[in-house]
Amino acid sequence: VISSGRYALFNDIRDNYVRSVNGAETIFAVQNTATTFSNDMAVFYAPTPYGRADIQVLDAHLSNYEVGDARATLFTTTGRGRMSMKYASSDPSVDPRRRNITLIRLAEMHLIRSEASVRTGSNVGGVAPVAEINAIRARAGLAPLESVTLADVLKERRNEMMFEGLLLSDLKRLQGTTQSLTRQSIPWNDNALVFPIPDREMKVNTNLTQNPGYGS
Repeated sequence: VISSGRYALFNDIRDNYVRSVNGAETIFAVQNTATTFSNDMAVFYAPTPYGRADIQVLDAHLSNYEVGDARATLFTTTGRGRMSMKYASSDPSVDPRRRNITLIRLAEMHLIRSEASVRTGSNVGGVAPVAEINAIRARAGLAPLESVTLADVLKERRNEMMFEGLLLSDLKRLQGTTQSLTRQSIPWNDNALVFPIPDREMKVNTNLTQNPGYGS
């Protein structure tokens, strides 16, 4: 995908959100119109009037960002607490609920490939992982790194992709805890992180076994 040359990082990370058409960094997005679908990322995250502002951003999350990181400016403080502005808009004529839902963008491809390079001790695609991370850091207004560790890559991944629906799956694959999500330390394989099989499906197929923690 990266080597195809069909995609490029936006100069401003904010250009990834509240989009009505796909852009240079967009690889795959659910297309939205004024009469069909709804961008529930805006519903959950965006402050009123466009969202419910369900998610409060804690100080612990902001501490992940370095001084001068443009990504640290994508927040606002409301009466209900600090909220993400990734799916909001300062333009009152733009309803973010009716904008496309970006699912895959080029920055994530760089993060995936750089993580693979660090884990295998190679330069996947012929590009050093530090170069890929520095491209993302440069867009965020940060100075380049001379080298990167796995921890560096995962930190950039978290800061870049936060509030885009990836953190829980990342915590599970990295076998971490969900303390940052719930204010409690929940193991990556806790039963609470798995949905129950719907009762109607259990009744239709008696061969199914309910997931642990939900009874029979």
